[in-house]
Amino acid sequence: LPCPAAEVCVCVVIVNAGARSGREVAQAYLEFPDALEGSEPRLQLRGFKKTAVLPPGGQEEVCFPLSARDLSVYSPGAGGIFQLQDRARLHVGSSSADLRHSIDLPILSVARSAAGKRLPSAGPPPEDEERSEASKKGRHGD
Repeated sequence: LPCPAAEVCVCVVIVNAGARSGREVAQAYLEFPDALEGSEPRLQLRGFKKTAVLPPGGQEEVCFPLSARDLSVYSPGAGGIFQLQDRARLHVGSSSADLRHSIDLPILSVARSAAGKRLPSAGPPPEDEERSEASKKGRHGD
């Protein structure tokens, strides 16, 4: 598996469509459409990967592991870090101004409150049977 300990793993294939050999630094940004208003920037960098030198037409798969913490937001007014309900959107591109691919990610959680589930200050949230089964169904790129 490309992301063994990740909550979610998203893999994309980078293709050199140019006429010269070159590298790309693919960047993954999360957008939380239902984020607590005013508490989070629209796009948040969650990872980047530099490819090897690719010849024209060459390709390489890059994977972005996302932890429970990556799928969370901070709200000082609500008192901490929360894993949001519903969904987030992952964008991949060369920069935040050049996003070329997007995918909606379901955020599977057993939290019941409207704001979301408060995560501990360090480490991932505790596993439970319902969440563990939901996580297995929600993985991308496996």
